Amino acid sequence: MSKLRRTNYTDHLKGKTIARGEHQVEGRSMKRRQFPYERVASLWAKGKKIAEIGVGIGWLDKGRDDGDRFHTLRNHLRLMHRGWRGPDGRVRKLPYRASRAVVKAAKDRSM
Repeated sequence: MSKLRRTNYTDHLKGKTIARGEHQVEGRSMKRRQFPYERVASLWAKGKKIAEIGVGIGWLDKGRDDGDRFHTLRNHLRLMHRGWRGPDGRVRKLPYRASRAVVKAAKDRSM
């Protein structure tokens, strides 16, 4: 079994200093920014484009080698089409803008 598959696979990180930008976090894990699912869903319902949503919520990938500033946002949109838990605990799905036939053909072609 690989060392990383053991239950204590984070032991090698304890006590280390992790640099993030100009801030240093020592001995604890970094906190992720919570993704604003509800805000994205409302902007998507208003017909906003991906670039407009990304700028509106401030979710841009700065400094990527390939220059794709909206990669993370597009990945979240893909996951939102599959479903996410809303504030009421129910599963919500982001509707596609393309017709069902186009979406089905794209999914079939990718598999």
